Amino acid sequence: MRILHAPTNIAGQPYVLSRALRRLGHVSDVLVTRRHPFGYSQDIVFDFDRLWTPWRQVRKAFALLHLRKSYDLFHFYYGESLLARHRDLPMLKRAGKRIVFHFRGCDIRMRGLELARRATCACKDCPALCSSDPEKESLRDLARRLADRTLVATPDLLEWVPEADLVTQAIELGALPELPPPAVKKDRYVILHAPSDPLIKGTRYLRTAIAHLRSRGYAVDFRLVSGRPHSEVRQAIAEADIVVDQLLVGWYGNFAIEAMASSRPVVAYIRDDLARRAGFSPPILSATPDSIERVLEELVANDRVRAGLARAGRPFVSRIHDAGRIASQLLDCYRSIVG
Repeated sequence: MRILHAPTNIAGQPYVLSRALRRLGHVSDVLVTRRHPFGYSQDIVFDFDRLWTPWRQVRKAFALLHLRKSYDLFHFYYGESLLARHRDLPMLKRAGKRIVFHFRGCDIRMRGLELARRATCACKDCPALCSSDPEKESLRDLARRLADRTLVATPDLLEWVPEADLVTQAIELGALPELPPPAVKKDRYVILHAPSDPLIKGTRYLRTAIAHLRSRGYAVDFRLVSGRPHSEVRQAIAEADIVVDQLLVGWYGNFAIEAMASSRPVVAYIRDDLARRAGFSPPILSATPDSIERVLEELVANDRVRAGLARAGRPFVSRIHDAGRIASQLLDCYRSIVG
């Protein structure tokens, strides 16, 4: 099978999946229209953004003519495709190509309903700079009309696209060395947070909680890594004692997966209903903005809980998030739509 992942390498996930699909014997490439600021790898760069807008679309259209001859299936991420306003999708359909849409988060999460349903959610502090809810409804309708299969990366997104398949985040476990857990007894504990978006991840609540802990005499240091290359984030995980992921979404992200794979105890907000929907519960200590100070206080004080979370992380990642397993699941999806 010949598969193109495009047009964005969000969180490096398309590249991880494409390499795993290659190992299974398929042609699988990643095309981006702009390089990722965190330094993720890709195979093809169509950097047309510097061109005057009409010429940009013309160049993209000519490129699409070449691409449709080279690939059987187009796997699109984050609600985008190759041409503005998804003009390429009807062309690909007419050419007999198969289309997969893979929603990842704010591309399909609807702010108005999210805020109406729950007080703690991804949209709680977001200034609503992304697409409006009607635009996202139109995107969902378009995917229902033109995509042959729709996927979501996290179980909360099934609220917005209930017919989608859950294909969780993938990690190349072999690329992460198996680290020893942090020392149980230390003079000071390093708490790491690496938000891709501080407003969505709940960073301000974590800052406040750690400031309160320090004022009360707890020996904790806060390390914030944001907007840095992926390699720096991995190094910071190796140096951390406790990792805090996101406190608003109700599920965990790639950062938590890498931390668990590195045998670091992880804290994030985990909704019970999403664990039931996903069919598994991660070895993560759940905390909300209201409880994060108390949870960290208990975690710093409890050597046994920290050690247990650290031990459980990597086996869980191997079972749920290994790229080879996720690639096999993707192939089942692909084969269901490719004749």
